[in-house]
Amino acid sequence: MDYALLTAFNVYLGGGFSGILVQEVREYRSLAYNVGGGFPMPKIENNPVHFNATLGTQTDKTIEALTLVDSIIKSLPQKPERLEMIKEYLINKTITDKPGFRDYHHKIQEWKYQGYSEDPAIDLLEQYRNLTWEQLYSFYQRVLKGNNFVISITGDKSKIDMNQLKQFGKVIEIKESKLFSK
Repeated sequence: MDYALLTAFNVYLGGGFSGILVQEVREYRSLAYNVGGGFPMPKIENNPVHFNATLGTQTDKTIEALTLVDSIIKSLPQKPERLEMIKEYLINKTITDKPGFRDYHHKIQEWKYQGYSEDPAIDLLEQYRNLTWEQLYSFYQRVLKGNNFVISITGDKSKIDMNQLKQFGKVIEIKESKLFSK
């Protein structure tokens, strides 16, 4: 997995208040308390990555908020003007994000598992500086667009239009007692 592209994509889509998901779902439309998404970094080189998204919303706004998140994931808004801000953020973070002296041995072992023989910041800085919008959007098309998703909803189903929920796929209800112990 290309660490630089994965990290840049995560910032673009779910990166704090400047990420597409937060701006579109929370800031512009007030449909969620929290929202985000991205790919967790694989701990071992060549391990598969899985996209995760979260959406915390009022139960009665579930369908509207989920529809918006689904549309963003399936058809990523293209805002190439954000790329310079993302590159600057990643470069600054890479330069300043160093492990504490007690964590060096853990960090070095982590880098080895990820396939690095030296501090990856050396390569990452160059990759971030040379990153193009075409690379970032191509990454999205290659690893996320068109894939199937599993959606889990926890909430009061009496406040969710279950027929509308079916637009996202097969609905399987699981009893609370199967998920949570009391």
